This record gives sequence, C-alpha cells and structure tokens, in this order.
Amino acid sequence: SLRYYLKETLNFKASADAGLRFRPEPDPRVSLRLRLHHDFERVTTRFTQTFFYEAQDGFGEKSQFDLDQLQPQRSLRRLSTTILWSEASDGVEAGQSLALYRYLSKRRVVGARVGVSGVLEPSARVENYTARLLYRQRIHRDWIYMEIEPGFDFPRERDFQSTGFVYLKFDLIFGDWLTE
Repeated sequence: SLRYYLKETLNFKASADAGLRFRPEPDPRVSLRLRLHHDFERVTTRFTQTFFYEAQDGFGEKSQFDLDQLQPQRSLRRLSTTILWSEASDGVEAGQSLALYRYLSKRRVVGARVGVSGVLEPSARVENYTARLLYRQRIHRDWIYMEIEPGFDFPRERDFQSTGFVYLKFDLIFGDWLTE
C-alpha cells in the first residue's frame, strides 16, 4: 500500500492509505488513519483510529491502544489492545498482545509476540491464540526494509491445534521522511 500523510504535529498524525491485499487474489483497500500519542517519563501511549474499505470485506473500523516502554537502541516492550468491527466480522472483535523487541544493531531487530483474540458481541469467546517471532532488517539505506515473521496460530475452528505460517513483508519508504 501507499501512505500519504495528511497532517502531522508533535502528538497527532493523520494519513490515508491505498493498496492491495493478496488473499491469494488481489483485494483493493483504502483507509483513513488518525493517531494520537503522548510521551510520559517512562511510557508512551498511542491511540490509533482507522476507518477502511476493502472490496472483499466492505467497510470497517479498527481502534488500537498501545503502551510502549522504549530503551533507545536496546529494546521495546509493547502492550496492545485492539477492537475491530467490519461488515464481514462476526460482531465486534477484540485482541490483546504483548510484544518484546530487541535491537541487534541500527539495521536489525528481532522480536517475539504472544496474543489472544476473540469476539465480544454477540457473546464473548476466545477465537485464537498466537505466538510469533520477528526479524526485521534494513536492506538498503533508510528506505527498503524486509520483515520475516514465522509463527503459530491456535484457532478455535481447529480445536486450538497449531497452524504454522510465515509472513514476508517489504517496506519501501518514498519522500522526505525524518527518522528518529
């Protein structure tokens, strides 16, 4: 997808995205994302509200609240809470995850994440547990990144039996972007 930043201030960012998801067929997607964050002495809070349209799933919205504890150039701990509603979802879905990332160098990061997700309405129930590892590396200067994320899901529909997967992702950053 391509992201265009509409407005950016010290604690607020607004952006619009357009792109494709492959499921395996291409599925067009557009979204509007609003993000507020605040730095406290030891913790950063971030609230993100996203409104989206996907050709396959229709309209939806996602709310996410993150608590980050960063030790610059060493590690990051993140606790995330997500609530999702879409025309294709089974009511309101929610998830909770804990991620730990370790900076190996200015170019490489490794991490691990565990989480649980489920449905809140019409009745609350756990639908999936997940465990993932992550490796992210800068490939070329500050504008091409590669991410590999192997992991296991334990979905209710398979009686919580493990299902393995590997995600491969490339990020390309164009434009005048300041890195911190």
